[in-house]
Amino acid sequence: MTGSAPAPFPFNDILVESVEGFRQAVQELEPGDRILLQDGEYADIGNLSFNVKASAKKPVVIQPENPHQVVITGEMSWHISGQHITFSGLDFIDGRSVPTDKPYAGLIYASDGSDSIRFSSCRFISCEIERKENGKTKGRLITLHGDHHRFDHCLIYDPIGGGLAIKGPDRINDIAYKGSARVDHNIFRNMTRHRQLKDQGEALFLGTGFEHRGHRRIGAIVEYNMFDQANGDTHGEIITVKGSEVIMRHNLFVNAPGAWFEGGSHLSLRSTNHCHIYQNLFYRLGCGIWVTGKGHRIFNNFFVDIDYAGLMFPAGNIKAVTENEGVTMLDDTYFDMMNRPDVYGKISRGYGAAFRAAEDCSILHNSFSGLKRYAVIAIDKKNSDKGSLPVRGNLIANNLFESAPERRQDPFMQIQHPDLNTISHNVYRMEDDSKPGATGEHALFERWEPPAEMGNLHDRLNTLRTESTGQPAPIPIATDVWDQERNAALPVIGASEQQPPEEALASILPPVPPMPGSLKDLPLKADFRVFPQNVQAGNLLVLDAAHSAGTISAYHWNFGDGSESRSRGNAIAHRWLKAGEYRVTLTVLSQTGDRSVLKRTIVVEESRPPHI
Repeated sequence: MTGSAPAPFPFNDILVESVEGFRQAVQELEPGDRILLQDGEYADIGNLSFNVKASAKKPVVIQPENPHQVVITGEMSWHISGQHITFSGLDFIDGRSVPTDKPYAGLIYASDGSDSIRFSSCRFISCEIERKENGKTKGRLITLHGDHHRFDHCLIYDPIGGGLAIKGPDRINDIAYKGSARVDHNIFRNMTRHRQLKDQGEALFLGTGFEHRGHRRIGAIVEYNMFDQANGDTHGEIITVKGSEVIMRHNLFVNAPGAWFEGGSHLSLRSTNHCHIYQNLFYRLGCGIWVTGKGHRIFNNFFVDIDYAGLMFPAGNIKAVTENEGVTMLDDTYFDMMNRPDVYGKISRGYGAAFRAAEDCSILHNSFSGLKRYAVIAIDKKNSDKGSLPVRGNLIANNLFESAPERRQDPFMQIQHPDLNTISHNVYRMEDDSKPGATGEHALFERWEPPAEMGNLHDRLNTLRTESTGQPAPIPIATDVWDQERNAALPVIGASEQQPPEEALASILPPVPPMPGSLKDLPLKADFRVFPQNVQAGNLLVLDAAHSAGTISAYHWNFGDGSESRSRGNAIAHRWLKAGEYRVTLTVLSQTGDRSVLKRTIVVEESRPPHI
């Protein structure tokens, strides 16, 4: 019989109902086992080791008996060294890593040799990393070494610590490693608390470290994710890439204007080569993409309402890289990255931040709208008295740049050495007195007056879109609005379509939280919002108190069903077992003992059977 679905795998189901039962089941795991957690709360599970060597034919699954009816909370540290293990439908709420000085501090850590670990439809809400280094939080909620991992359809919300790290193997000399991972259909959201602490930790980290490892193939595909106010790192990074051959497509980067330094919130291609970044939407950010390394292809993206620069190309000070060994700086000083103590500190003290200037990158068919300062900036901003190396050999062509109503009079293309790069066939929509900067050959200037209101995002993307296939299209001899003659085959300008499913995601997202610190100096005031907007009996509702004002030391919740909870984070989740109206009370407390109270009615609907 053709076309029939394969028969479901006959798991050996293990039903557990307590923390002790869960620990025992994990210790005795065998290939083909499925742990089913009965409905309820599992607190302070502590250290667990998942080391079963399962297979694709006989995998292992850990999941609730009923989806999202299990809450895992309190202290936990799960160490995974096994293979083909899936964690599905689990809710981690107010989780805290077990205090340790070990570098793998976090809630979940998959070590070198792990393979095909998957987290699917899990939610991490107000979870924290306890480990400190030099007084700062150090670590990530989830770190995955090894290969063939997947993290999908999950929510990371309001963490203290970084979000997810895909690291590859620990064997830094294994140049034969051909890694692969997939991060898809997730929401990384509201890193306000973490950013207020000025700690390290991006929403997503890909790779293994410094430039001498940057050639190593991480091979991750990052697609259909939303990064909403997720610029969690000290330097405003949303994603940091420190490994090569990463594909990022169909993602939304939204709601992170500004950061800790000028040009902050951004996707950072930090120690990496040969990445493909396409069909993403960067919206209401401080910056778009920070570009270092070789051979990147950045095409068919939308950058809308950017405060500082759409693309940043920092000058470099690394002259050459010896794979898996070390780096040669611009003054020919060689640093053995493998065998010298404190080598990172020595480079930092002598040269400032270390980068390999962008080379042989292609920036094609992108659309930029609402640029308040730069479209592209590439200047020799020296980090030390030893000088810097300029970007070279890059192609910037067929892009559309459109200014914002409040744009400052900075050049659109601030490139210190334009002759070392190819800039061609870009269109610039600018005011009469704008400074175009280094616009290269065959530039087309469209004089326009940006409207006071730029309109909604959907309409603006439509005006920036073309229907072209991207192939060169001949045009007649023409004169642009600044009386410059054109006589060239003009390839299509701008991005051709906008793929990220913003409207589809909007209905399940909480309200946009305020910028970190913006409410801290106001009088103490309790406030909270909920998502999703409608909740059924037995399902989880997230209550988001990020809009509360003042300096708050604790949040106390009374859910109106006889249960209460106290949280340090500004988000919490709760489920009501019966339909009805519940009076929820939030009390926020200051360190001086002041309090503010807000009461709001939550309507819980009758539980409905799933639609099949």
